Amino acid sequence: MKRIFIFMVLSLFLLGCSSVKTQGDFSYPLEKKLGLVVLKNNTETPLAGFRASSILEGILEAREVKVKFYLQEKLQDEYLPQEVNKFLLQAKEDGLEYLLSGEVNEWRYKTGIDGEPAVSVRLALWDVQQESIVWSGVGAKSGWGHESLGTVAQEVLLELVEEVF
Repeated sequence: MKRIFIFMVLSLFLLGCSSVKTQGDFSYPLEKKLGLVVLKNNTETPLAGFRASSILEGILEAREVKVKFYLQEKLQDEYLPQEVNKFLLQAKEDGLEYLLSGEVNEWRYKTGIDGEPAVSVRLALWDVQQESIVWSGVGAKSGWGHESLGTVAQEVLLELVEEVF
């Protein structure tokens, strides 16, 4: 009994703090090509949306999802909500059926001695023809001082996309 208790306590410490919530019961058809919009950056970290999008693109391609990457016209961190409609229209013209968009809400190292990485993202999968969201999810994680921001981001994004891809 004592060993089980020690194992459970150690497991909690090794896992770090992580949370993922999703809405929608959807399984992505892998034969379909997916449009990926660069994630909107809601943080103070420059280019966090591009960094997260790059990791997300790699995760999707590793899962054999065919990805077409969409950038906004100006190389900037933010785009307006109505610009998603522009991406939906472009995806329709390109013959895509689904478009993945989202936001980065936290992307930083916390202040303090250890400087733990912290990441928070939201993803939304759009049905291009219906112009409606068929799945959405939000995930957040803070890691340990020895972990990189990219590693923590990859863990959060992977946990999110495993729900649907």
